[in-house]
Amino acid sequence: MFNKKKLLFSMINFIFVISVTSRPAMSREILYGKVNINTVDRHELVTLGGVDFAKADAIIKYRKTIRNFETVEEFLNVPGISKDIFNINKDFITVQPGKK
Repeated sequence: MFNKKKLLFSMINFIFVISVTSRPAMSREILYGKVNINTVDRHELVTLGGVDFAKADAIIKYRKTIRNFETVEEFLNVPGISKDIFNINKDFITVQPGKK
């Protein structure tokens, strides 16, 4: 016969783990707010999903050499930013005017 307390504890643990791991980007927005990709530094850019320091540098290079981002979709023009990375982050980035 099974132990009802162990079963209940296991179910609660399972629900907790699923709720914590299923939406990591949501906690990013709650903790930090949206990232303005026209103004933030490389350390803030790496808080985005799938963005490492090399991609962060590419984002900064894009806005310095080409232009500031005018739309969120323009994020896809940065070398190394795939549709998957864009889809992970599109709700957590913004493009407000910034310094050129």
